[in-house]
Amino acid sequence: MRIVAVSLNQKLFDWNRNVDNILCAIDWAYRHDVMVIAFPELCLTGVGFSENFKRQEMLDKSLDVFFKLMPNLKNLITVIGLPVVYEDHVFNAACLVVDGKPIGFQCKTRFNSLAEYNFFTPWKRDRYVQIELRGESYKFGDLSFEFNYFEFAQNNTNNTANDTAQKDNNKSTTDDKKANDKNANDKSTDNKNADNKSVNDKSADDKGGADKKSDDKRDGSTFHVVVEIGEPDWLNPVAPNADGRQKVDLLFNPASSRFEFGKAAKRIEYAKRVTQNHSYTHIFSNYIGNGHGQVVYDGGSFIAEHGNVLASTPRFSYHDIQTVVAVTGVDAPYQLLPTMSKEEELMRVVPFAMLDHLRKTETRGFVLPLNGKIEETAVAVITMLGVCFAWEELGRENFVREFGFIAKIENAESPKDAVKEILTCLYQRTHKGYEVAGKRVRDIVQEIGAEFLEVDIDEIIDGYKTIASNASGQELSCAKSAAVLEKLVSYVQEPVVKLIADIRGKTLLVNATKNDNTNTQNDNKTKDDVPTYSVPVDGVDGVLLRQCLMWICSNGITIGNERIKCPFLENIF
Repeated sequence: MRIVAVSLNQKLFDWNRNVDNILCAIDWAYRHDVMVIAFPELCLTGVGFSENFKRQEMLDKSLDVFFKLMPNLKNLITVIGLPVVYEDHVFNAACLVVDGKPIGFQCKTRFNSLAEYNFFTPWKRDRYVQIELRGESYKFGDLSFEFNYFEFAQNNTNNTANDTAQKDNNKSTTDDKKANDKNANDKSTDNKNADNKSVNDKSADDKGGADKKSDDKRDGSTFHVVVEIGEPDWLNPVAPNADGRQKVDLLFNPASSRFEFGKAAKRIEYAKRVTQNHSYTHIFSNYIGNGHGQVVYDGGSFIAEHGNVLASTPRFSYHDIQTVVAVTGVDAPYQLLPTMSKEEELMRVVPFAMLDHLRKTETRGFVLPLNGKIEETAVAVITMLGVCFAWEELGRENFVREFGFIAKIENAESPKDAVKEILTCLYQRTHKGYEVAGKRVRDIVQEIGAEFLEVDIDEIIDGYKTIASNASGQELSCAKSAAVLEKLVSYVQEPVVKLIADIRGKTLLVNATKNDNTNTQNDNKTKDDVPTYSVPVDGVDGVLLRQCLMWICSNGITIGNERIKCPFLENIF
């Protein structure tokens, strides 16, 4: 059986974008003879914390989109996630669809965060009801599914043959004009899939020639499927929905698993142990991208079986869709997955989150205040590396199209040119004692290619000092009032950098990384209506940023076929 796991970069309640991504993945599955395709949870709406999940018109819209999608799912086994209302409660549901027909709706029974309780109700385990949707009755709740696999596979083969014959017949009988129109449309669709979506094919066939026969654990008739929505307990390799029930052949695990340092290794270890213990095929499907400015999803969808991960999608991808296909069976080859150090993950996740936030908000870039601190320098360097990663993965044409809302980005011929348009670094000079820091900042910005702005704020500070001294009757000197003057400098710098960001139409990077365990709401603006952003990644502090720069100096980082070490960073330590 050929199975594909899909990572999607969806946008909350952006119906056109979300459905387009799903359709492109489905089209890819058809062209690669895939029988099973797995998407992340709530793939129609996207995930996030939004009051729209409580609005009836949005819930009705998701059902409309869901049922309109059914004709596109012929000859496939898949799970489509959407919110569904039952008895005035909203449930996070996933519908098993076989050959374009909804079979039943599994509801999420275990929440991974307290915020989910604000929008959804967890379903009680081992309970289901009948629900009527669009005039049809379906099972709804905590379910296990079964159907005749042999009959489905036979129908799939016949339908594919009939579709091919019908297409050949249509091609032979249509007139030249229609044929030309069809060819033009096919070319447009292929270009869109290949260039704009750039679905990544990592076929198991290409890595060892897997045996394409069906898995021998099925008896050729009854096929058992279980759906588990959301993250499992990564440290506890148990399949709770499968325990105490009939034998399970396939477990769909649609999820929205946020990035955490070291979590990817836990996912893989879980997949190996749970498939070894329970002897079924496990498909984990995750999001990629910046989730509504609140969390970061790193992808890493995988297919696992018999204690091995057969294949996994790349993490931190700048494509909207990533797919990976594997052929299941006892002789299927498995994939040796690369591991990342904490420093490597930091270098990937911070710019990945920043640039995806930029794409989804369509602001014209970032403004970063630089005053000589190593933490600020690290963010500037990591942003430069992120642009290089995106340029290498997308290619110039797709990069320019993705970030076409940024002024003059179409003129960029290299990653360094793109950095100049995306990142503006502002150095606010105070007095001659800061000349050394100023030169260091200028040199670093020149090396990474960002736009550099330098302003002198001494006159403003002196004015405030004079006003405060006259009012208080106390002279403010560096010797006696150092702490007060240090605060004054920061008070003066803040409105200057906000004004620059507002004039340029860019997002201000404020505390570009965060140190606490709270979810920063990044879609909000400051009281001055200047958009601000901080990367929602826990565990990032000045110590880790310093370690990251030192790691780059010592080891470098691979971008494409090139190893970059950034030797200019040695001067800042």
